[in-house]
Amino acid sequence: RMLINAWGIGRDPKVWTETASVFNPERLENAELDRSEMIPFGGGRRACPASSVATQVVEYTIANLFYSFDWQLPSGMKNEELDMEEVGSLIVVRKTPLCLVPIKHDW
Repeated sequence: RMLINAWGIGRDPKVWTETASVFNPERLENAELDRSEMIPFGGGRRACPASSVATQVVEYTIANLFYSFDWQLPSGMKNEELDMEEVGSLIVVRKTPLCLVPIKHDW
C-alpha cells in the first residue's frame, strides 16, 4: 500500500517561491504551474478516474452558491479577525472553521 503525501507536495519549497504556509491565493493568478503538481486525486495507475468530473462539479457547486447568495461574516465579526491558518498532514483543514452567513437573493 502506498500513500501520496499531497500535503507535503502542496508545500514543496521547490514549487512555491514563497512560504507555502502563508495564505496567498494571488500567487496562483498568473502562475505557470503544471496542474499535476497539486495532486489531491492521486497519480499514476491508481489515480481517480473521475478527477475532471469532480473538479467540474465542485466549480459548478461553488459558482451556484456564489450566484444564489450574498455572504457576510457573523454579526460583530471583522475581516481582520479571520484566521486562515491550516492544520493537518494527510488532510488539510482550517485551524479555525470559517463561519459565514448566507443571505438569499430576492430575484
